[in-house]
Amino acid sequence: MSGKIHVTLAFSCCKPDKVSNQDLSPIILHHGCMNYKERWTPIQQDLANATGRNVYAVDARNHGSSERSENFNYDILSDDLRHFMDTHNIDKACLVGHSMGGLVVMTLALKSPDRVEKLVVEDVSPKDPGPKLYDVYGAMIEEQLKCFEESTDLDTEGSMQQKLRECLFRTVPMIPDKDQEVINDIKFPIKKAGKGYESLTNLKSVLNAVRNPPICHFPTDCVFEKETMFIYGLSSDFSVIQDKDLILKYFPKATFSGIEDAGHDICPRKPKRFVEEISKIF
Repeated sequence: MSGKIHVTLAFSCCKPDKVSNQDLSPIILHHGCMNYKERWTPIQQDLANATGRNVYAVDARNHGSSERSENFNYDILSDDLRHFMDTHNIDKACLVGHSMGGLVVMTLALKSPDRVEKLVVEDVSPKDPGPKLYDVYGAMIEEQLKCFEESTDLDTEGSMQQKLRECLFRTVPMIPDKDQEVINDIKFPIKKAGKGYESLTNLKSVLNAVRNPPICHFPTDCVFEKETMFIYGLSSDFSVIQDKDLILKYFPKATFSGIEDAGHDICPRKPKRFVEEISKIF
C-alpha cells in the first residue's frame, strides 16, 4: 500500500431533502487528525438542506475506513482529496476542514484553485504546527498506542472511550473548559479486535510523521482569491485571529467569524450555529 500515490477515501454523502440544484458545486467536509467522517454527522444533513448542495464527508488516509499507507503528510492528503474529486467526477467543490482538515483544504485551494469554489477553515491557521504542537501530538499518540496495546477482553466500548479521553487530558496541556466538555462527549474511532480494541486511525503512521516534521508545507508564492471563511472558537488556544495578516496573505478575501463559548471544536459544540455561520458563504 505504501507505494501507491493515492488511496481510496471512504465517504458518506447527504443530499438535500428537496431536489438539489445540480448546477451547485458540492461541499466536501474533511475532519481533523485522529478523527473520522462521523465527526460531521450532526451537521451533514442540515448543511445539505440549508445550502441546497450535496454534502460529502471523507475519511482521510490512515483514518476511519479509508486505506492505510506508510506515507503521511498534509500535502499527500490534499492530493488524496483532489483524487477523490476526480474519481467522483467533481470538477469543483466547496471545501470545509477542521484542524488537520483545515490545513489539507487550504493546501488544495492554494495548489489547485481552479478546483475549489469556496473555502471554510475551522480553527486553524495556514502554518506548520510547530515543535510544541508536534510534541503534544506525539505524546498523545504514544499514550493512545499504549492504551490499545494494554486493552483486554475485560474492556468495554465505554471503558476504552474513557481511557482514551484520559489520555487526552494527561497529554494536552491547558485544555479550555469549552473543549473539556466536548472531549467528555467525544466518541473515538475504535473497534473490537481480538481480546481488546484497536483504533480506526493508523496511529503508528501518524506518529512517524509527527516525529519527523514538518508534515505541512504551504507554497510561498500561491494565493487563493475566492470567498474564504475562517471560523474559530474565541476560547481556543489556536488563537486564529492573531494570524490575520498571515491568513490575508494567502486568502485576501477571507472573512473571520469568532464563536463565543467555543474552543477548538466548534462544530460538535455549536452545530446549529456552525451551520448557520458557514452557510452564509454557500
